[in-house]
Amino acid sequence: MEDVKPYDIVTITPSNVIDTMNACKLDLLIYPEIGMCPLVHLYAHMRLAPIQITTWGHSETSGIPTIDYYISSRYFE
Repeated sequence: MEDVKPYDIVTITPSNVIDTMNACKLDLLIYPEIGMCPLVHLYAHMRLAPIQITTWGHSETSGIPTIDYYISSRYFE
């Protein structure tokens, strides 16, 4: 965790978010809220991390080819 550093986004714009996410060089990105915000839905279509995951919650992933895994549980279903 010594390599982890916080990122401050002074002005939040889609471009700033994308640039910050790319600068983080994430190994994994979890989207628990796909379907709640149009921008998050757009980000989910981008490959912002090598592995992208979603869960139940508010997810609408059908047809999004950049979502690699779907976390589920018998308690969700």
